[in-house]
Amino acid sequence: MPVWAIEDGFLVQAGNPKSLDSYESVARHANARLGIIAGQVQHLSARAKGVRDEQIRLFDQQAEAIAALQSGEIDAYASTALGNRIVAQRVGVVRIEAVAHQSNARADDKPPMGAFSFRRGNRALVDAVNQQLRAYLGSAEHRQRMARFGLTEREIDPVVLRRET
Repeated sequence: MPVWAIEDGFLVQAGNPKSLDSYESVARHANARLGIIAGQVQHLSARAKGVRDEQIRLFDQQAEAIAALQSGEIDAYASTALGNRIVAQRVGVVRIEAVAHQSNARADDKPPMGAFSFRRGNRALVDAVNQQLRAYLGSAEHRQRMARFGLTEREIDPVVLRRET
């Protein structure tokens, strides 16, 4: 069973001057520039949603991308929504802010999910862990513990809903 779901999001300059809230919004702004760490999945996601190569600037390190955002070289930096919230708090929300992507609620736009892994063939252990997860995921204790790590309903609810199916 999945235990988390983490969507992409942006870091933008405070006030989000170009109202960028999804890869599609970047694609619609011909002059919008998006920073991405080379080799990360966000590059493929941006291209799949229509962001053109000339709109994308690749960086080797997150610190370089943040500096480019602050200087205005790029308009948004793509990473996980959770990671961006943490970075925005550390840098200071007066300078940059984290923006969660607006989902278009299509079935094929499910966020990436993660789970525990086990040795193949250990079905009894998988079933036992899944039984406990079904009882725990979405509980008040689960939500409280995850909040300490910055996880919100956006990261928790998709796995709770999946558990019920």
